[in-house]
Amino acid sequence: MRECLTALLATEEFERSQYPGSKEDVLYEPSYRHKHQDPKQCAVCSKCEGNRDEVCQHALGATCVELKCDDSKRVPRRSQGKLMSASSATLTNQSEPRQPLVHFGKIASGDTVMKSGEERDRLAAREGIIALEMERAGIWDNFSCIVIKGVCDYADGHKNKKWQSYAALTAAACMKAFLKEWPSIVKASTGTKITEQHDSSISSASAHGIHGITQAGSTFIGNNSGAKGMQIRNVGGNFTVN
Repeated sequence: MRECLTALLATEEFERSQYPGSKEDVLYEPSYRHKHQDPKQCAVCSKCEGNRDEVCQHALGATCVELKCDDSKRVPRRSQGKLMSASSATLTNQSEPRQPLVHFGKIASGDTVMKSGEERDRLAAREGIIALEMERAGIWDNFSCIVIKGVCDYADGHKNKKWQSYAALTAAACMKAFLKEWPSIVKASTGTKITEQHDSSISSASAHGIHGITQAGSTFIGNNSGAKGMQIRNVGGNFTVN
């Protein structure tokens, strides 16, 4: 997979899909809302205290820097801690892509964008899911499928588009690596000789990870089901929590 990703990143078509850097891997506490943090700046946001309270329209499209989101509310990432604790002589370049990680588990698919850290965590705890996505909702009703996605945000109000291109690229690299192994996997499990071909029941794109999985080069594989609301089916197997 790393070889496939390196090859894709080196092509001219994906110049704008480079690794954003670990400094851009930002996760806030689940209950910390994305709103104007200075109550004097916005009358609507100043009244927002709970998960279901409204924020102003400007806040919905503004960055954390513009809204002055508090850095002390960030959840430390394990990978960033390793980088910060390393000596200056061995410090890893935070702009260099990390070794991609592959996670296996349940994916929730629905028709609504998840933008709440608290709702995200409740759904994850109740259903045992590792990610959320929208594009494959309803496909399970027609045929069984494997979904390969790259983590692009944390499904909370602070989400942005910085990771989308790179996340989609990691998913494409993972799918390419998967398809290279697909013939030998089927042959080993069935004892039947097959020819190499792409399977239309496999898709790749970007999606939204549960907060235990970092954005920084993570890909997850699962099968999903859709319909109105969130419906989940199990892939089976284990997944690594970074």
